[in-house]
Amino acid sequence: GVEVKLNEKLLHGSVVEKSEAQEGYERTLADGDAAILLERGEDGNYVLNLGNLAPGERCVIDLHYGQLLQFEQGGLRLKIPTVIAPRYGDLIQDGGLQPHQVPETDLLNEYGFALSLTLHGALAQARVGSPSHPINVSREQTSEVNAAAVTVTLGRESYLDRDFVLVMDQLQHCSLVSVAPDYVKPEQYVVTASFCPTFKATNTLGQPVAPKPLSLKILVDCSGSMAGDSIQAARRALHAMMDRLGKEDTFSLSKFGNLVEHRSRTPWPVTEATQLSAQRWISSLDGDMGGTELEPALSSTLALPGKDEGAVLLITDGHVSAVEAIIKRAKSSKQRIFVIGIGSSASEGLLRRLAIATKGACDFVAPGEAVEPAILRMFNRMRTPNVHDVTIEWPEGSEPRDITALDAAAFEGDTLHVSAWFESAPTGTVTLKARLAGDARTQVLGQVELKADTAALASNTLSRLAAAKRLSEDHEQATQRKIALDYQLV
Repeated sequence: GVEVKLNEKLLHGSVVEKSEAQEGYERTLADGDAAILLERGEDGNYVLNLGNLAPGERCVIDLHYGQLLQFEQGGLRLKIPTVIAPRYGDLIQDGGLQPHQVPETDLLNEYGFALSLTLHGALAQARVGSPSHPINVSREQTSEVNAAAVTVTLGRESYLDRDFVLVMDQLQHCSLVSVAPDYVKPEQYVVTASFCPTFKATNTLGQPVAPKPLSLKILVDCSGSMAGDSIQAARRALHAMMDRLGKEDTFSLSKFGNLVEHRSRTPWPVTEATQLSAQRWISSLDGDMGGTELEPALSSTLALPGKDEGAVLLITDGHVSAVEAIIKRAKSSKQRIFVIGIGSSASEGLLRRLAIATKGACDFVAPGEAVEPAILRMFNRMRTPNVHDVTIEWPEGSEPRDITALDAAAFEGDTLHVSAWFESAPTGTVTLKARLAGDARTQVLGQVELKADTAALASNTLSRLAAAKRLSEDHEQATQRKIALDYQLV
């Protein structure tokens, strides 16, 4: 949502069709009045246009957005984006942006940044820290009985020069479920089940099966945008990674900028000699290879010899414009791509899409943050067998009229969301099931319980988040348009 206070007049924005919005904006400007237009660019960023602001006029703009939290192996990483870093390539030709949507960058600009963030419920019991900013944490009692909230503020004067990152760990979280009235039909309900799967790879006798050896292709970004803190974090990550490779694993090393350079054309076994050679190569890495030609570098790395079930580990800040070409090339490969986003403003949208499209996963490391936890999480995921035939069983007698798609990949301890629409509030057990690669048996990955008093949420935001997921899944323009207008989604 968007609200605008122009002098003392409060205006509320509404979502209309793009052509209608643009025509209305230009017509208002032509009449000499002030106008505001919020639009979404092809790169996933949002552009706010403000025209005909008279000298001395004051304009305050409130933007509202919601997101589902993504628990990852016992922790939660919340990022509040505050800066759009320069991207390599032609944002108009490769990125599909209009000329007025291309961000302008000036390293000399200074915009002040203030923050107050309140954590409720189970999050208030977590250990809280920020690798991006110094913070103050205060605990206070709320009006609810025996309930507390934690307020996070900035510890010193800050600027919009890096994304704000808050890390919460030591969480006692588990799979959970939320129910709320539908935005369009308040008499109906939307259920969002959030699972943190647990599963075991076993043989037909129920005995644990050792993880398969890794066939790992490492591709690291050494372009100019990685210079400084980012390349230092990348080197630390790679050194930590080499320490976790086992004797049965194989690996290859590649780096890229304008060009891609492969340390070897065939996978290396893990020996004392290859590890020493790899450590020397890692120590020599620098952000000195020019532009970020990710698509040809990724194509070249995917083409290297290796096992069919191999994985690519990409370390980059993701500051590129040719998003669609990169994702199209990655999807054509059967190799999973795991991404570690490095830097103070890594392109989270692109990197997550790239990982999801190949049934991989994504993690992030801010400058100065310890990389070992991210490497440990990533190795846990890479050694997880592929999960097939992921299904949801709803309570008996409750048939959803619509449902969002389940992610193609599932990893132990990483949140998997699914939303469904019901004519009435269901009660009973919701079960997540799947089959592991190489095992014909289906096993339960998680369960949540829908109780009669679960549908106590008054907010319809949950249904709009579910509708946004449906919008991203449906490729029929007429259906997309209807969902966007009905649920007021930009």
